[in-house]
Amino acid sequence: MRSNNIVKIISIIVIILSLLIIGVIFYQQRTTIVSNTVQLGKNIINYFPLGSATKQPSWNNTGSTTNSTPVAGGDPALEQKVQFEKIAEKPVASASVLNLPGASSTLVFIEKETGNIFQIKNGGQAERISNLTIPEVFDAYFGIDKSKNIRVVVRSVVNDQLQSIILNLNNNTAFSTSSDPSLRITKRVLPVAIKSITLSPQKDQLLLVEEVGSRAIIYTTDFDLKNKKIIKVLPFTDWLVSWVSSDVVAFQTRASSDVPGSVYYLNLKDASFRRVGANILGLTTLINPDAKSIIYSTSFGQSFSLVVRNFTTNKASNYTPKTLPEKCLWLSNNTAFICAVPNNLPSANYPDDWYQGNISFSDSIWLYYSENGQSIQIYNPEKENINLDLVPQGRDEFENCYFIDKNTSQLYRLNGQNVFDPGT
Repeated sequence: MRSNNIVKIISIIVIILSLLIIGVIFYQQRTTIVSNTVQLGKNIINYFPLGSATKQPSWNNTGSTTNSTPVAGGDPALEQKVQFEKIAEKPVASASVLNLPGASSTLVFIEKETGNIFQIKNGGQAERISNLTIPEVFDAYFGIDKSKNIRVVVRSVVNDQLQSIILNLNNNTAFSTSSDPSLRITKRVLPVAIKSITLSPQKDQLLLVEEVGSRAIIYTTDFDLKNKKIIKVLPFTDWLVSWVSSDVVAFQTRASSDVPGSVYYLNLKDASFRRVGANILGLTTLINPDAKSIIYSTSFGQSFSLVVRNFTTNKASNYTPKTLPEKCLWLSNNTAFICAVPNNLPSANYPDDWYQGNISFSDSIWLYYSENGQSIQIYNPEKENINLDLVPQGRDEFENCYFIDKNTSQLYRLNGQNVFDPGT
């Protein structure tokens, strides 16, 4: 009988020890899981391209395109936020973002019909800053000189000819609608032979492609056309150019669905000119500001593909949903880009039919991650019965993105801080 009691006591001790051991093991595993989960959360937050890296992003519901409306109860803290809105009433030819003294990320834009130039500082009201009439504006390039004056290269149609002029807007004098000489708006006409124009990433220099005979003279200059520096002479004159980084300018052949396209890098330091892509039908591109990766489209049949290629790893990935690269913007950390994406893609010759206005899109706005191929829709104007064919114009330091509707030339803003809410 006594031996049976001893066996029972030993069995109870063994069971208790076993439970203790299992508990310790479970606690250690749980601690490891929790630690890994917390680290994964930190990695996701740090990787997310918008908002504060120390705050958890959250998605907002679709807002109004007109006015913010309080929800039931009228608590201002619970007001529905505006995500997407029209910010100019008249058709706009071009818009950009400049870092002006005391007002970084100032939006500037030019009206298509009149050439009137406006600015919006610190999210305020549009202010007219020019008193020159320039009808039939085709395009414009906005920059800023060493004196912090706004400079604009305006391209307009004059007597059926394309004319380019450089305007100097004295940014230190308040605008007056009268003929105030203190405004000092001066203009300089560019040579007709200028075929292509691009601005430096800092928007303080020009790179011009000038046709001389059968050759193209490539040179950099300031806005007064002084301090010219010839970089290269090329035998081909018809280029699409973009000043990608401080030392790299991209040269792309004009796109057509049945013509193989190429893209080259011009190094401004050593004047080397190397091909980075060739024999691509319907090639259109958007190059990362670090020049290490490229978004491009390639035509096939009555459709096209959207591809991101990393030059460092020499790997390429197809992305969906598809859109044309010129409908995209790289975001500030260069690992993500935002695009206007057609909700439906008709059969067509791409990009020709879209360029020529034979087809039009109804876009939604998507965010893509270039490192993992993920994409997510962040706004769809169709939900509010708005059909827009959007062309990006730029973004500011708050990740607000600006678009022009290709059909109406209306200017819109996607409010980045309202789409990507970092929380509190």
